[in-house]
Parts: sequence; C-alpha cells; structure tokens
Amino acid sequence: MVNASGVNCDTRSAGLGTLNPDLSYTVSVSVEFVKTGTITGGNLDPGQTRFGFGVYSSSVGLGTNVDMQNYIGFSGSAAPRAITCSVNYPSTVTLQDARAVDLRPAGATTGTKAFSIGLTCDSVAQVGITFDGAAGTPIQSVSTGVLGASNAGQAGAAMGVGFQLVNAGPTRPFRSRFAMTWEASWRIR
Repeated sequence: MVNASGVNCDTRSAGLGTLNPDLSYTVSVSVEFVKTGTITGGNLDPGQTRFGFGVYSSSVGLGTNVDMQNYIGFSGSAAPRAITCSVNYPSTVTLQDARAVDLRPAGATTGTKAFSIGLTCDSVAQVGITFDGAAGTPIQSVSTGVLGASNAGQAGAAMGVGFQLVNAGPTRPFRSRFAMTWEASWRIR
C-alpha cells in the first residue's frame, strides 16, 4: 500500500476486497476508536470524520473534483471513564548467586527467579505493561530487555553481567506494550 492521497492512493496490493463474477467489488472493513492523545468526552460529527474511497488513478470517487461524493462519515461518542488501579510488586528481587563458570559462553543465562506484578482496578479495563530501565540504570539491549548494573566496575560490584526479563522462555523487549496476562521472572545474564 502506498501512503498517498486522492487518486494516487494505491491499495491494489493490500487485498482489501473481492472482485465478484458480475464485476462488482465488495470491501469489508471495520472501524474502531484509537487513542491518539488525552481523551475528552464528546460526539463525533460524520461531516468531520470522513473516510474517502475511490478507484486508483481514475476520476471515480477521489478525483480532483471538489464535489467528491465517495465518503463515509463516522458517528458515535467518546466517553472517558476514570479507572483507579493499584500495583503490587516487590521493591527488590534477590537473585541466587551466579558463578562465572555457569555464564560461559557470552549470552549464557542462569539463576531464574520468579516474581509477580499484580494489578487491581476498580473497574473492568484492558491494561498493559511496558518495561524500561529506571533513570541511571544502563540498558545493554532494548530488543532483548537486558539491563546492566549501574555500579559495574566499582570495587566489589558485579561486572560483565546483565539482567533480563523473561516469561517461560521468551525475553521481553523494553519499550513494548504487553497485556497484563503473564507472570514475570528475572533471569541473570
């Protein structure tokens, strides 16, 4: 699909519908609300929420004519509701001691320690969680969710190891949203 407007919006490779034997074309789509910022209550005006459609590279629908008629307007209302949630988590998770011999070669892991992050809300909600390093904590890998020790290299501090969030095997990258349906565990790396 090419991101363009008017007659130059090319969706031929997107497989949006079916050409019927009588040469009519049917497209089935759905519409949903998407949060794009702070939500305030109000109604949608079909004249202000228009979605245009037409035939690629033709004057049908989205041509250069000012009076284009092929639009669908959306109506409805957005009514935010306040939800209060409390989070229950351990402030410190103590890992078992790791031996350097157990961490050979580079990338080897040892010492998985399970812990839970609980969330209780006063209303039904679809919630997710995103993980990232706290201020001052070095991130060794965003894609595999590996943190480093902020005091690495200081006297008596661990060096050459990181800490990784996993769930029954797969690592959890930082800065990605996950549904709150899994139990987290740390693994030393």
